[in-house]
Amino acid sequence: MKKTIFMVFVILLLYSCGHITVRKHPDYNFKPTKPSSIRIYTKELMPIKKFIIIGQIKIDRTLSLPSLVRKKVQISASKLGGDGVLILNTRIDIATFNRGVKTTGRIDVTSSTIVYSETRRDTTAYIPVIVDYGYVIRFFNGNTR
Repeated sequence: MKKTIFMVFVILLLYSCGHITVRKHPDYNFKPTKPSSIRIYTKELMPIKKFIIIGQIKIDRTLSLPSLVRKKVQISASKLGGDGVLILNTRIDIATFNRGVKTTGRIDVTSSTIVYSETRRDTTAYIPVIVDYGYVIRFFNGNTR
C-alpha cells in the first residue's frame, strides 16, 4: 500500500513538472485545433510550408518526462489554433548544470614543492534547469484571420 501511494506521488510530481508558458500574439484568433495534430519542429527539421507565428512558448523541462512535456506542448499550442511548435533555442542554467564538475585547479610552486589542488562541487542536491524557447506556428494559406 505504501509503495502504491509513493508511486502515485512520484507520478503526480513528474506530471506537475514541466511548466509551459504561452504568450498569444494579440493580432490572431483561431479556433482550437486537435492536440494530436500539432507537430514539433526544430532548427534541423524546419517546416516546408509558409507559416505565421501566433504565439511564443517557454518550456521548462526540469524534472519532467519527455512524453509528458510533448503532450503539454501540443495541448497548449492547440488551444491557440496552432499547427505546430518551432523550438529554436534551449537554455541550460550553467551554474546548476556544472555542479559536481571540476571547476578550478591550481598548482602552487614554492621552492622545490609542487602542490596541486582542485575544487569540486557536489551535485547530489542540485537539478539542472533546462528551458526551451520557441514559437507556436500556423501554416499560412493566404488568409490569416
